[in-house]
Amino acid sequence: MTYNSMNGFGHDSFQENLISIDRSVSWRSLEKLRILVVDDNADDRELLALIIEQEGGEVVLAASANEALDCCQRVNINVLVSDICMPGEDGYTLIKKIRELSLPSQSQIPAIALSSSLSETYREQALTAGFQKYLLKPVDLDELIRAINELVT
Repeated sequence: MTYNSMNGFGHDSFQENLISIDRSVSWRSLEKLRILVVDDNADDRELLALIIEQEGGEVVLAASANEALDCCQRVNINVLVSDICMPGEDGYTLIKKIRELSLPSQSQIPAIALSSSLSETYREQALTAGFQKYLLKPVDLDELIRAINELVT
């Protein structure tokens, strides 16, 4: 299932699509994981939070790179999921600042970049900056869950 913030889901369709996610795959559980979702688009943040919570994960939300950096310094985060293109400081700057934090538990957070760009340059730049995964928007929710699981196992 994919979600496109440009088109979105109607409320009924959204609920129907949440129910239709394949639950037969055992790797899907995100229980005991605290995931920081960073996106300047409130709808995208909320959708990702709903999906992660539905899979058992705990979500911390941030609307900007500054909020996210603050969260990383105050809260134990297991995985970062961040949009790349945000006003002010972008996702590239955020991950570079996180990688420069003094404690390994903070600086080595596994990270997933989200972008609507198909450009190989964007992907390479994200991986070079410190992200381990690069996923395209609209986000394939099964792919996101799989990527989170791969980073923590």
